[in-house]
Amino acid sequence: MPKKAIEEESIRLRQKLWKTRGRRSRITGGAFLVLSGFFLLLAYVTRYIVFEVTSILALFLGVVFVFIGVESYVKKDVANKAVISSLVPLASFLSYLEAKGKAIYVPPTYEQRSGRIYLPKQNGVALPAYKEITRETSVAVLNEGVLLPSVGSALLQLYENELGDLRNLDLEYLMAWLPRVMVDGLQMAEKVEMTQNASNIAVKITGLAFRNACQHPDTKIVCEITGCPVCSSLAEAVSKNTGRLVHYLGCKNDSVKRETTTFYRLGPTLEELKQQEKVER
Repeated sequence: MPKKAIEEESIRLRQKLWKTRGRRSRITGGAFLVLSGFFLLLAYVTRYIVFEVTSILALFLGVVFVFIGVESYVKKDVANKAVISSLVPLASFLSYLEAKGKAIYVPPTYEQRSGRIYLPKQNGVALPAYKEITRETSVAVLNEGVLLPSVGSALLQLYENELGDLRNLDLEYLMAWLPRVMVDGLQMAEKVEMTQNASNIAVKITGLAFRNACQHPDTKIVCEITGCPVCSSLAEAVSKNTGRLVHYLGCKNDSVKRETTTFYRLGPTLEELKQQEKVER
């Protein structure tokens, strides 16, 4: 079978799976409602109370399955409040550090599952040594900055649950599939577009579920320096996929179009960083 045909079939099956997640319970509920009607008819014809009781029970189960999905959902306002609450401590920490430099996403080594972010106090600060920036410790003060876990790591795990280890994918494949995962699989947004121009990557997200968290005054500094959890997860995904440092350049919001566009720049790989240090020595 040609490669294009295999990819098209893979897309069809994956999208069918995503749709089935939401429809499975409704189909089951519909079946119970049909049974309820059938037993109600039998109860009317035969006058047997057992059929009437069965009809009521099937009706109850049908309503439950129709209105309660296979996957649990949280109200949008509740989810946004939860995200904001979790980001407030990080915002306070960044304010305390008087950090002004944009985050640099560091890819994980082969032994590590997820990368970290390096927050320089100012833009233009030299990166720490290879051994320092890839250390196992999640939090560390290095040079004129600090090494921290990414706020998007949990979302990255959800992406990998759908796509597998991102290190095994091509960047082109990731840029084609990650938007589908975010929109159809996880229902995080209405539309996601990823584009690349040389070493620059832009992601435009329409109808982002956590958009209110990005615009909240108490967490504004997080969006300016590291990006919200969604923007961070995208940077971390690209970093892990390419093995490169990813520089977060910032984002912009269009309240009228309900669009959030975030910008990144690809840096050197960890191996290139290591070799550069050897040359400088």
